[in-house]
Amino acid sequence: MGKSETIQENEPCSNKQMRSYRGMIDLSCITLKEPKTLKENIEKTLAMHKIHYNTKGMYTIICDKNEVRFVIEIMKLKSTLNYLKLQRTKGAMKEYKAIVTKLLNHA
Repeated sequence: MGKSETIQENEPCSNKQMRSYRGMIDLSCITLKEPKTLKENIEKTLAMHKIHYNTKGMYTIICDKNEVRFVIEIMKLKSTLNYLKLQRTKGAMKEYKAIVTKLLNHA
C-alpha cells in the first residue's frame, strides 16, 4: 500500500526541527535509531501491514486503517535517544492498540 491523502484532523506541528518529548514514557517507544532510518522503517512497516499513511513534515506520519486514525511523531528524548509518540485521533482503542503493537514489533 502507499500513501493516503485522506487524513487531516488533529495533526501535530510539522516543523523541520525535531521536537523534544516531555511526559510519560513508554519504554517500547524509545530507540537509538537515527530519525531518517526510523522513518524509513516505519513507512516500510506501514506498507507491509497495508496501513494508509501520509507524511507531514520530516518527522510526522499520519496513519489510517479501517476506522482507526493515528499519528506517529519522531521526537528527541535525550541527546542520543529518539522517541515515537503515538496518538490515536479516531477509532476504537482496542483496534488502535492491536495495530500499534504490530507496528512496534516490526519497526
